[in-house]
Amino acid sequence: MSRALGYEPNGTTWDTRRGEAAPIRRWRLTREMWERTRREDIELVGVKECLPALGLC
Repeated sequence: MSRALGYEPNGTTWDTRRGEAAPIRRWRLTREMWERTRREDIELVGVKECLPALGLC
């Protein structure tokens, strides 16, 4: 699913899952790929209220 949305593999790390070591795959979405699949039918609501929590006020 991640690849279908334009994400690319970005390495593997290890973490604990259910008490055992497990590989965690990292993914990244480049701006170029995001722009290719960008949708105009999505509306962000409440962003202004979140800006202080993100340090962006």
